[in-house]
Amino acid sequence: MKDIIIIGAGPAGLATALSLMLHAKKNGVSPEILIVDKNLSPWEKPCGGMILRNAFRIFPSISTLPGVEISGIRIVYRNIDNVIWYSEPIGKNIGRKTLLKFFFKHLDKLGIDLELGFLVRSVSAEKDHVSILGKRRIRAKVIVGADGAASITRRIIFGKGIKLRDFGLAYQVWVKNSNSLEPINEFYYGREYSPAGYAWVFPHVDHLRIGIGALADRVNTSSLRIYLKKLLKLKRRKFNEIKIIREDSFLVPLSGGLKPIVHGRILLVGDAAHQVSPLSGAGIHLAIKAGALVGKVLADYFSNEKPRENILIKYEKVWNSMYGRRLRLEKILVDFLLMHGSKFGKNKIRGDLIKAFADVLVGQKDVKYLVMKYLRLSSPALYTLLKHFSSQDRDK
Repeated sequence: MKDIIIIGAGPAGLATALSLMLHAKKNGVSPEILIVDKNLSPWEKPCGGMILRNAFRIFPSISTLPGVEISGIRIVYRNIDNVIWYSEPIGKNIGRKTLLKFFFKHLDKLGIDLELGFLVRSVSAEKDHVSILGKRRIRAKVIVGADGAASITRRIIFGKGIKLRDFGLAYQVWVKNSNSLEPINEFYYGREYSPAGYAWVFPHVDHLRIGIGALADRVNTSSLRIYLKKLLKLKRRKFNEIKIIREDSFLVPLSGGLKPIVHGRILLVGDAAHQVSPLSGAGIHLAIKAGALVGKVLADYFSNEKPRENILIKYEKVWNSMYGRRLRLEKILVDFLLMHGSKFGKNKIRGDLIKAFADVLVGQKDVKYLVMKYLRLSSPALYTLLKHFSSQDRDK
């Protein structure tokens, strides 16, 4: 029997394993870990590759990996170009293969077992153990479901499958590029770019990643291709040649986070737990943060002479207090913008709001900051009232 099985060798699962081993070493324990993934090459899964700076505080070495350091954000809204520069880099665009091989290298040194090409068909929880069933059955004391947007762990154990209204559908192409690029990630908002979402252009070392995302229950890949062709025509004005070298379509969880994410000795992390920003669609930095938190909680669990499941629930409590509320507020804001976006942002206040919106996108501000900014500019009386009640709550 293994101590821990981690289903999924993506950023969330690997960050969990590395964090667990680092904390367990400090606690003087050495839990036996097995990581399984259905893919032989898990680094081939699609993603934009944007990793915000706050993830580097957890594993500082990630910041030294090859990639494009980003110092600015371009937000195109209603065909008006807004560029916001920051005094220091806000993050880095790093290829998934580069990131995962970083984790693999460190985990291999720690002696963690990794089995690729293992398709998990079932997950079960018994009185004294949990198990996965694939090419064979493997038992463990704890299971971490880091098995992505289509998580079988979430569906079987937590009873939550895929509901299209909770997901975004993304279509992305890699465009060969040899031109010198600004260190800027671009976001395009408005129905001219996406029917119910946004478009993006992220520079990487030797290519651009250009994509369109929208709510999955409103579009299909074919309709997103039409929007992408329009954006590619727009980019041709800047680049001499547009040569597509890869294309991907994929689901992105946008529900604002799931509850619960702990069920006995089974935990969800990353896309499986919908730990993705509904506002930006970014999930790598949140997956790393969540994995780091799970790893610490698991280290405490196995350091206890009599491990109890109430130790594991600490992961959910801490996550909800630190990030859960923020993601839920982002979801509310996204729903509001989709319903009232055409009336949002008058000319006289657009500049201030765009800057606040950019600060939220790059993780420097909470969504509450953006909402209060909007109210202060559009409804000063309501802003003053809400600020008053907020200060009273803090004083209690």
